[in-house]
Amino acid sequence: PEGAVEMRDARQALADGDIDLCREKLRKAYAKSPNLPPPKLMLARMLLGKQQFGAGRALLEEVALSHPQDPNVYLLFGKLALVDGHATDAALHFDKALAQKIPSNWTDAQKEYLQRECLTGQTTVAELRRDWDQAAELYQQRVDAKPKDGQLRDRFAMALFRGGEHNRAFEQFDLAHLQDETMNPPEVSM
Repeated sequence: PEGAVEMRDARQALADGDIDLCREKLRKAYAKSPNLPPPKLMLARMLLGKQQFGAGRALLEEVALSHPQDPNVYLLFGKLALVDGHATDAALHFDKALAQKIPSNWTDAQKEYLQRECLTGQTTVAELRRDWDQAAELYQQRVDAKPKDGQLRDRFAMALFRGGEHNRAFEQFDLAHLQDETMNPPEVSM
């Protein structure tokens, strides 16, 4: 796709420690493909991906001021809140990300990514809060989207088990083991 070469070059520049070249390449990628996130947001995402939380967070704060309607800003803040163990902050950010109007130039893949990542984050929040009913409900949505993912189904079963739904948990553990033989047999998981 348009801008892919520049994105690759930007990642390499960041890996080489040349942040100015990285910024330049991100600006060029954005110029070629305006459906990409703003360059500062892409750089913040890259920094956070490299576990450079201080620099990534600072840049993300700048992006929040210049692009307050971009759902990705709140998605990233939600993920950062989870890293810090702040479940309530994370929940608020994921809700805000989903409440934002989707930019008209977003692709279907970008829309699906936002939905999937917010759902994953909300599931993690429910687990941190030990709200097993909510976690099971969210896992059900995720399993419905990826019904052949045995590892995801195993986590769904664990949420059901912790919520006291032992029969449903056993069924899901059994399906998980059938889908992925690396998963424990249901008797062991129970």
